[in-house]
Order: sequence, then C-alpha cells, then structure tokens
Amino acid sequence: GNLRKKMTSSNNACCYDLVVIGAGASGISAAQSFHKTAPDAKFIVLEAREIIGGRTAPGERGAGYVDANQRRVRRVCDDVGLDFYPVYDEGNNFIENTPESSIRVYHGTSVPSGLSIRSTIDACKFFNSLEKTGCSLHGFDITTASWADPEVNGTLVELDKYSVADFLTSITDDEEAIAMCSLALSPVFGARVSDISLLWLLFYIKSGTSLNRLLSVKNGAQGLKINSKRGFEEMCLRMAKELPTDAIRCGCPVSSISHSSEDGLVTVTTKEGQIFTAKRCILALSPSLYQTIEFDPPLPKPKVELGEAFSGTSSYAKARVGFSSPWWRENGCSGQAGSALSGPASFAIDDVKPKSFFEGDEEGEKTNRYGLVLFISSREAAAEWRAASDDEQRKTMVCEQLRHLFRDERAVTECTSYWDFDWDGDDDLAKYTDGCVPLLGPGNLEHWRHIRTPCWDGNLIFAGTETATIGCGYVDGAIQSGERAAEDVLMSLNLGSSGYTEEEPEKHKVEPNNRPFLEMLLFGRMITPESVARHSFKEKVTTARKSCYF
Repeated sequence: GNLRKKMTSSNNACCYDLVVIGAGASGISAAQSFHKTAPDAKFIVLEAREIIGGRTAPGERGAGYVDANQRRVRRVCDDVGLDFYPVYDEGNNFIENTPESSIRVYHGTSVPSGLSIRSTIDACKFFNSLEKTGCSLHGFDITTASWADPEVNGTLVELDKYSVADFLTSITDDEEAIAMCSLALSPVFGARVSDISLLWLLFYIKSGTSLNRLLSVKNGAQGLKINSKRGFEEMCLRMAKELPTDAIRCGCPVSSISHSSEDGLVTVTTKEGQIFTAKRCILALSPSLYQTIEFDPPLPKPKVELGEAFSGTSSYAKARVGFSSPWWRENGCSGQAGSALSGPASFAIDDVKPKSFFEGDEEGEKTNRYGLVLFISSREAAAEWRAASDDEQRKTMVCEQLRHLFRDERAVTECTSYWDFDWDGDDDLAKYTDGCVPLLGPGNLEHWRHIRTPCWDGNLIFAGTETATIGCGYVDGAIQSGERAAEDVLMSLNLGSSGYTEEEPEKHKVEPNNRPFLEMLLFGRMITPESVARHSFKEKVTTARKSCYF
C-alpha cells in the first residue's frame, strides 16, 4: 500500500500485542482492563496532547458531572479512591425564554410561573413524548438489529430523516414553548435543535436511562461532582498510575495507521516518525478525528462518512465565576438559570465546593469556594463573547448576564475569580478532541450503525464514548467503550476474559428519576414518522420567533 511504501522498515521495532490511540477515559480504561487481565502482554498508549484525560482535561474545564446512576464511572472512582459531592439543587430556578416573556421561576420539573396553558401543554407533549419513545427503545441495539427486516427498523429509519426541530414544530407553533424546549436541550448537545437528529436524541435518552435524568440535577446527570481540583482528569491520572512505567506516551499525534494482510500486524506512525507495530489497535478517539489520520487500507466508506458527520457539529464552552459569598443561596435561589436572550451562556449552575476540596489551600478557598459554572452552547449567542480580546471582557459579559438573570448586583461586585475554556478553540487541547459533546444530525443512521464494527479482519477496534450503548456522550460511556474494546482484543488473542458485561452490575442504590415532565404524563405519546410529517407547524414558525437554540 501507499503508506507502507512511505514508511521506513519497522522490522526492528518492538512488536506489541496492543497499541491504544488516545489516552482519554476510553483509551486508559481499555489499557487498564487489558493489563489487569493479561499482565504479561505488551501494550502502549499513544496520546497526541501533552496531558492525558482527553475530554476530561484540563481539570474542571473538561467533563465535570456524574449521574448517581452511572455505575461504571462510580465503580472506577471507588477503585482509585475518589469520592463525590452533591450539586446544590434547592430554591428557585430561573428561565428567560422570549423577549416578550419575563424571567420566570420554576422548581425541578414544575411549570414555570406565568407560563400560559397553551405553552405548558405543548411543552409537556414535547418532553413526555420524547421520554416515552426514548425509554421504549430499551434493549434495542441499533448497531446489531436486523436491518433487512422492515418491521424491526422501518420506524427508526423514518425517524432518522427528521430533526428535533421537526418534531417540536409538529407539536406547536407557540413561541415560548419552542424557545423553552430548545433552550432545555442546548446545554446537553451544544447545538440548535434543528441540527440534532431526532433518532440521536431518542438514543441518547435510552443510553442515559431517561430524558429527565439527562436534564436534572438532583437524581440526574448533573447531580454529583468529583471532590478533586482536577475532576475527572484526576481519575484518569490515578488509573494511569496503575499501568507500567512508560506505558503512555504523550505528545505523540498519530499520522498514519496501516495493516498488513500478510502477517495481520498493524503499524502506527506518529507525526514525528516513530513507528509502533502491534497485533491489535484500539482507536479510542472521537470519530470526527478519523479524518486526521491516513489509513491503509482506507477505512470503509461508512466509517469515513460517520467521522465527517460527527465533525464540527456542536459548539461548547465552559466558564466559572468565583464569588466572595454564595449570594444566590441567600436569595433563596438554586444557582440554576437558563437564558436564550441575555448573554453568551445558555445555562448556569451552582458550583460551591466543600471545604475538603481545597485541602489546606486557604487562598484558593477564599477566592474559589463559592461560584457559578456557565455552559456556553450556541455559536450565535456566544459570537461576541468569543470575539472578546481577553478574559476581562469575557468575564464582564458573563457577570452582566448573571446580574440580569438573578437580579442581584453582587454578580458583578463580588466576583473574585474567573476562568473559561472554549472547546471550539484552535489550541492542541481542543484540536485533538474536536469538541466536547458528540452529536449527529438527521440522515446519518446508515453510517451510525457501523460505529463499533471492527476493520481489517478485526485487528482495528473502535472505542470512544460515541460508541457506548450506555452513558453515550459521558465519561461513563467512555469507560464502557474502552472496557468493551479491551475485551474484544483479549478474546481475539486468546488472553482470557476481563469479565466485561454491557450493563454494569448495580452497586449503589439509586433513586429513580422517570417521573413525567411537569407532572403531566397525560400529554405524551409515542413518536411516529407519520405524526412528525403530518402535523407540522414549521411553516408558521417565522425567523423572528426562532431563538438561537432553535
């Protein structure tokens, strides 16, 4: 092949049993599971960045939250000696939907104050229909179903044609209902609802147990945080310490991967010209990064198109403002606020740390203990924020938005610290992760169902949170995907079994969270392609009525 002609001889290079590309939570989980099961087998992990952790790093700027129901990540954190603290979720929440509506107050999944009956009913129809349909997919594996059977896949194939916006406008043309529903999903995906495949959202609901869990703080996906300054990065670092010395090579971006049909070996070449040969290779990367590597033989067309479909689809940044006191709590507020109008952030959430978080760091405790984290998940809303020349300007925009939403001057006057991190940036930290949240638009089902299919006679295995069946898009899913990939390698090399199971056994008792939205289950139905296509208000939704999240 062309790549083999370009490469120098690797006959003298050490031949590994396994090379893992990517030292995020997925890649490190794969390496750890492989090493624990086959301690004498030779392996190496190659990481493009100078730090490990993937989308969990750097520190709190990466993935930050844990659902109590995410069993794998809780088991791993238990194993490495990390504990959690609960995210504060008491008091009033605020939401700002449209220019005409006031800032409304709500609690949990209750009806926001002042919301019209029409807006309330239509929002309930939207959320509860998604919940009912998504949860009904339990046990259905989209990558292994019989696609020759129309009775099995017909409905799903048809639903993949539509976006979440198509479904939303099949239910309502009510301005505030559209704005509220669109805003609620934006922090989950970092995208407009018109860019999200309806089927992808339904799969996300199935993968995350319920839509209510995905959107909730208490008993939900934002319910817990790791009690460490490095957050999930600390988990990855502690896992890495359990691996042999020099098992992970940082600063080694991969330029090409080739496979020999003669001996079955996989050869990995870095941009610096280093060559690694192995019997198996696990690609623990976002599919969007496949296009940065030259493959010989080329990847199958569905894999290539899948990578293109995942590329550049979401927009995400994160900011944290520290304060001298938790003034929002003093006002009876939870710290949660959503806005489609008043600034760059779509959602704010309490981020007050326990004293144990600082471990004797008195200065850090003084300036950083009390804070709010903001999720910036719209390119349009954040355009001015991203164009700001320095931290001070961006901080001012964020604090002014908090002042407006919480109606308290202390959002500006009591600020003691600020940081932000843009996952759409062009530095190496962002470049080698290509975004924070996995997202597929409509019409990608044919590519998506090949996401976990190995290539090159089973010698190239695919991992990464996008490939997970449980916890997809989260660190929990990244761990599942790494352990599943390691099991595939172990079994194919006759090195034994790690004991991997798709569903992690329950260790911690978790309170369920599948109640209907706004406590109105009456307004919810199974979603069908006919219902989305037939009853559409889309033409009635004018440009002026679309928020930047629609």
